[in-house]
Amino acid sequence: MVQRYRVLVMVLIVSQLLLRIFNNKDKKKGQHDTYCWYMENIGLVASQFPDTSNVRFQSHIEAVEVVLMDHQAILKFLEFVRDKKDHWKLNHMELNLYKALHCSKTMTEVVAIVWFGGQAQSLSMCWTWDHYTELKQHLKLIFTNPELIFGANVAPKTACFGGRLCFNPAAMAAAFKLASKLEHLCPITLALFQGALNKWESFTTEYAPGGTIHQASTEEHDAAWMPAINDANKGALGIFRLRAQDKPTLSMHQHNAITQFCHNDTQLFVDATLTSEDFCHAMRLVREIDSTGLEKKCHLEIIQHEEGEIQAKRQRVAEAAEGSTEEGEPRG
Repeated sequence: MVQRYRVLVMVLIVSQLLLRIFNNKDKKKGQHDTYCWYMENIGLVASQFPDTSNVRFQSHIEAVEVVLMDHQAILKFLEFVRDKKDHWKLNHMELNLYKALHCSKTMTEVVAIVWFGGQAQSLSMCWTWDHYTELKQHLKLIFTNPELIFGANVAPKTACFGGRLCFNPAAMAAAFKLASKLEHLCPITLALFQGALNKWESFTTEYAPGGTIHQASTEEHDAAWMPAINDANKGALGIFRLRAQDKPTLSMHQHNAITQFCHNDTQLFVDATLTSEDFCHAMRLVREIDSTGLEKKCHLEIIQHEEGEIQAKRQRVAEAAEGSTEEGEPRG
């Protein structure tokens, strides 16, 4: 029980630290844009760090999957953040994350969660009793036959629920690569699977044949859907946040254009004034603007400028250290 609780607590702490540092648009508190631009500059996917939510456990799995895939890049990014600061120190939250990503115990728990994620990310609250029965049987099979996921020749047909390929093969490959260096991975992972099985046994009693959920029609299941949060956030900043979540690749000039278009009855003016030739001309201009890569150029220029400042700073510190060493040497 203690092992299962520790695995969940430590991974939740790490994922929350990652979220607050890498997915925080407030530059006084986080590194959201800098993180995306840095990853793009070194050739990785320039998507924002996964958002985590305590009402959606899979979001924490997605966060630690990124940690496994980009482990070394994230460590170097934290060093980049540290060296960019005037005092050359990470803040308390950044330092805790940096230490956690160097800790073998924490990484053991991260790998265990990622392996469990191969089973959990296909879960749906709209499943039937039969689906949950199959899931519990699969968890029992893994717990009684750990070689299905720890063996030399692991097959998706037996290792993953339903025999499907895992949702993130790159994360699973990184987990298997790191597994040989983590001596306590097997008992930690099995403890997690056993805890999950116990909870599913308790939770799925509501889905038993004859119950309210089991007897509900498809239309009633669809009508039960609701948003994950109740914060509509209708302000200007909130509109940008929601739009950026819906379209992560949307550039700032595209967002500004859409926002301006929605004001002052622009649509009525367009309908009354513009001709088909005007529309063609406008679309041609939009394509030309998008093809210039303004947003990407801006991001790369910022990162390259900051990297140049950091290199110059490191050189100054090295020269100062060398000068102080020479002054301290005894003169003949």
